[in-house]
Amino acid sequence: MKTIPQYLSYEELEKLIRSLPTPMIKEAVTIMYVYALRINELCSLDRSNVDLSKDVIRIEGKGGYIRELPIKEYTREILINAMRRPGHLFNLSVRSLRNYIYLAASRSKIGHVHPHMIRHSRATHLMNEGTELQDIKAWLRHANIASTLIYTHVALERLRATIS
Repeated sequence: MKTIPQYLSYEELEKLIRSLPTPMIKEAVTIMYVYALRINELCSLDRSNVDLSKDVIRIEGKGGYIRELPIKEYTREILINAMRRPGHLFNLSVRSLRNYIYLAASRSKIGHVHPHMIRHSRATHLMNEGTELQDIKAWLRHANIASTLIYTHVALERLRATIS
């Protein structure tokens, strides 16, 4: 059985984002969370991935998979601002973004946070909000439903902890 993924609570995620050093990095991590992006997916985003006329963001994922996700109203302004920058939307390398996340987690006293926990956090929050498993699978672009099923275990663990 796969290990249950670690994730951040809403409060921990907010603390992490507040502890990031610049508005651009805060926006990058926000986009990473909202669209449940892997760190390399975020760092490779450029203007061609954002289609404001169709209200979609195209994510080129692991294995060459492409998923189109709807642009959320609260991320529209972030994406528009990012599109004004030359190069990639956030001009961050995987290594530098990873280091910013580590430092922010340390500063905010959350404990060790690896970038993929942000993706796990989004999936877990969607599950806890009652989002259908198939919708989470599509959002994450998992090839197999078994990869998404792990988040039901996270929700059950949380429920067990609440009951006890």
